Amino acid sequence: PNSRIIATGGASANKAILQVLSDVFNAPVYTL
Repeated sequence: PNSRIIATGGASANKAILQVLSDVFNAPVYTL
């Protein structure tokens, strides 16, 4: 299944956190 992560709020500005989320869930991370 194609899953994606939508990141919002302060954490979405932290590229390191976004990379970790992408790696953990093996899904692309998008910011709004």
